[in-house]
Amino acid sequence: MNLYDLYLSSGCRTYPYLSDLAVSVNVLLDLDLNKLIQSEQFIPGFLGLELPTNTAACFLERLKEAGGGGTIVPSAYRQPRVSIEMAYPIAFQAIIQKQNTPSPP
Repeated sequence: MNLYDLYLSSGCRTYPYLSDLAVSVNVLLDLDLNKLIQSEQFIPGFLGLELPTNTAACFLERLKEAGGGGTIVPSAYRQPRVSIEMAYPIAFQAIIQKQNTPSPP
């Protein structure tokens, strides 16, 4: 079973309604909602959740209703297997290869 996290890109203007979700997912009860609110505390990033797809989608919808923004991401993506330092030469080679490939007529 794949589990998902939310990457929050913008904080909420108001507290999101999560009571019904928190009943079915105990981890939401432990979530510090102050970090979801647009303030000096808000920092974009992963929320550190392990949610089924439908719960993650519902949670993201509630955050958007409260003025926040983000995306659903597989939890495994929080810890990338490739560092930025490792990815740069791979991306550079792909760009060079693409530039040297002729376009179809």
